[in-house]
Amino acid sequence: MARYRMEDGTIIDTSNAVTEWDDTRESDGSNMIGRNSRSQWHDWTLYRSRRGRYYVEHKSRVQGERDRCEWVSPEEAGVGAV
Repeated sequence: MARYRMEDGTIIDTSNAVTEWDDTRESDGSNMIGRNSRSQWHDWTLYRSRRGRYYVEHKSRVQGERDRCEWVSPEEAGVGAV
């Protein structure tokens, strides 16, 4: 698990998340491609924090790119208004 500083200054630790959903990966015949990221080089994981906020962790296997997190609304998370 990892720690990130969000744009609003909040520090999050993914190991403290209440729930997490990994991106589903499917074969395109040659590579495993993330359904949401649409990439073999990037992985997305959706988390719900203890306070009920949702955030997406963007992980990269591309040299020089940094992993990052961003807040998303419940609608963007696909859970509707909570």
